[in-house]
Amino acid sequence: MAASEVFPLSATICDNDRIPDTSPEMQCWTQSGHPIVDGKYLDKNGVIREVDPSEWTVAGPPALDVYWSNRKITPNLGYNQFHAIALGASVDVTEYLARVGELLRVAAGALEIVALNATLYSVNVIVSTDLSQGAMKELLFEHRLAPAQ
Repeated sequence: MAASEVFPLSATICDNDRIPDTSPEMQCWTQSGHPIVDGKYLDKNGVIREVDPSEWTVAGPPALDVYWSNRKITPNLGYNQFHAIALGASVDVTEYLARVGELLRVAAGALEIVALNATLYSVNVIVSTDLSQGAMKELLFEHRLAPAQ
């Protein structure tokens, strides 16, 4: 596939049918942050450039940068306790927040949101939990929050 193609996200990728996937198609961008259209992009100097087929590309907006962090670090739980995870998500912010809500409904009592900050392209979730790193990752994967596609 050419770097300029838009990659549709299939609802069949996800096995969690509680929240319908309404994600828009993703647009490829250069590593330097320029949108790619028909295999070309406008660089910072205003010059239209061809994308090298071997050049790495990234998903652009509405892709999200996501960060989860635990404020409740308990010394007796040690390194096994969930600390933090940073990841990307290929869904829009509304879809991602709906999934966070579903996670909270299902995992009531296991974790509590201390703070949540969301913009169009970034979500930061600060939780308080005694869950292990593995258990938290399992919850995030089960609810399509990591990776979110």
